[in-house]
Amino acid sequence: MNRPTQTQGARPMDASDARTLALATPPITGPLLAQWISGQRAFLSVLEEEGPAGADRLAAAHGRALAASGLDAQVFAQVESVVRNFCGILTTAQVLDRKVGQLEGAVNEADERARIASERDRLLALTPLRQRHGDEAVEALGAASSELMDLHARLHRAMPR
Repeated sequence: MNRPTQTQGARPMDASDARTLALATPPITGPLLAQWISGQRAFLSVLEEEGPAGADRLAAAHGRALAASGLDAQVFAQVESVVRNFCGILTTAQVLDRKVGQLEGAVNEADERARIASERDRLLALTPLRQRHGDEAVEALGAASSELMDLHARLHRAMPR
């Protein structure tokens, strides 16, 4: 019998599940993102300072981020989760763009380009984010995308490993 392989109990998230989960996150708006961005800048200013990295520095950075943003820890973390998801999608789309550039002269180049372009377009539709947070949130994230991506890249460079 030919059945799709899927872990028992697992199923794709539908729009109603996404809307239910959205209730656990504050509405993502331009002003809320601006507050989070100011906190993230403060966070990074501490992490990017010279000196030993460690738990104390991370705690100080977190405290400064909360103070600068004016957000409580829970809301800051919830916005950060949405921003990380958004930036992860954009980063993946950039990887796909680079992959297309490496296809020159490859066997089945046209098919691969079409497949990659289709996947990139699917990602950049941001459907799961739209279902969970709404079009207004995706528009706010898109309006701040260059700054969010810059902060995202800086965070990856600055975080102690």
